[in-house]
Formats: sequence, C-alpha cells, structure tokens
Amino acid sequence: MNKIIKKYKNYAKERCGIPLFDASIAMVIISDFEHEKVPIHGLDGFRIFGEMIQPDQDHSIDLSNQKMCWNVAKEFIEKRIKSDVLFEIVAGE
Repeated sequence: MNKIIKKYKNYAKERCGIPLFDASIAMVIISDFEHEKVPIHGLDGFRIFGEMIQPDQDHSIDLSNQKMCWNVAKEFIEKRIKSDVLFEIVAGE
C-alpha cells in the first residue's frame, strides 16, 4: 500500500481489503500525491451495501496515460463531491 494512502487509512471505509475514501478525503489525498509528484493511475468508484461493495464504472477513470493526472483526478472527483460514491485511489509508489 502506498505511503500516502497509509497516512489516510483511518479515514477509509475498508471493504474486501480495499481502502475506500469519500470524495472530500480523496481530494486531499490527490493533493498530497501531486505535492509528492506521485502519479495517479486511476480512480475506481464503489458503492457500499452493508458489508458488500459494488464497483460503479460510471464513477471510475483510467489516468495511466494522463500527463496532468492530478488535475484530471481533481476535476473528476469534484464533479462527484456530493455523491455517495467512495473511491479507491490507484497510484504509484
């Protein structure tokens, strides 16, 4: 697990071993990745149903080929800031 993700683990709702963050915490994490110049490869949206999770492809994005991945990630999350979707942040080390 990435050291930045570990830093925010207490804010995550962990399901199936995946740390999931609400949009407001995801924005902070993305800023930390940007500050440290750690590339974000993707954001995966999930919905929680009790102890189960369901991936939501409408709220997921591949950023592996984005040069300005942090800006794209922030814009993507900003559009979902009031949603009930939680996000897995996939990033480099």
